[in-house]
Amino acid sequence: MRTLRYTFSFLFIVLLAGLITKKVHEQLTHTLPSSLYQTHDQQLLELVSKMEQRRLGWDELIPAKEKALITQYQLNQPETFNEQLDLALRGSADADYQAALISTNTVDELLDLSVSISGFIVPIDVNDEGSTQSFLLVPYFGACIHYPPPPPNQIIYVRLSGSISDYDMEHAYTVEGILSKGMFEDPLGTAAYILDATQVRAYEEAPDTFRQH
Repeated sequence: MRTLRYTFSFLFIVLLAGLITKKVHEQLTHTLPSSLYQTHDQQLLELVSKMEQRRLGWDELIPAKEKALITQYQLNQPETFNEQLDLALRGSADADYQAALISTNTVDELLDLSVSISGFIVPIDVNDEGSTQSFLLVPYFGACIHYPPPPPNQIIYVRLSGSISDYDMEHAYTVEGILSKGMFEDPLGTAAYILDATQVRAYEEAPDTFRQH
């Protein structure tokens, strides 16, 4: 009887180990679809086909004066604690810098262009199946969810002619389409740019780390 019990225990352990191995293998071999979305809006596709696409970094969406202030107070960090404290105090008293942190100002030269930009998806208006026809694109993971939202000119409201569902919020995506100016307000964040998307695909390159959070 004891031998039989040991046999059943051994078989159970083998079965459990097999299930765990299978699950780990599925997680390791799972890959995101290379193309998450492709528009069927023929008018939008025709418009994009007549334009040269511009690849954007997130810092390009910030007007030059505001970018200089962000660089001064966020990127050029001094080495000593006292110097860091002094910089933080000066930043908190700088009205222009504080305004840049909530700015809705856009870069007019980028409007109505065919662009490509990479960031993280923050879904909005999600239905019961988990699909969404629009989302916020943000420059770093956790923005608007785990961290406070970045300024409106660092959030893009992305509109789709269809919907997406098989997305991973921890993974970055490249979005292509026509960029325009327009305010979109949501409890998760406010966007100063709108992007009518032609394509959304998984992104595998180096992240854009211009703005600290």
